[in-house]
Amino acid sequence: SGLTYRFGANHRFSPDNLLFATYSTGFRPGGINRAGTAEPFDADKLHNYEIGSKNTFADGKVTFNLTAFLADWNDVQV
Repeated sequence: SGLTYRFGANHRFSPDNLLFATYSTGFRPGGINRAGTAEPFDADKLHNYEIGSKNTFADGKVTFNLTAFLADWNDVQV
């Protein structure tokens, strides 16, 4: 069990230009390993960061979107 969060903000500079940012968390719970002799495994955790912009030009005929992501994934289950 656990909690996950998601926070976001955006700002529209004009009807054609939007800047946004998002932060979110996630996890997969740990548990037993059904492979017989393998040890139980711990939960993994994720922190995700996103920032970007959405833009239109030429009276809506041209669209340009740009987004950057960073995923900080700890204790990955393999």
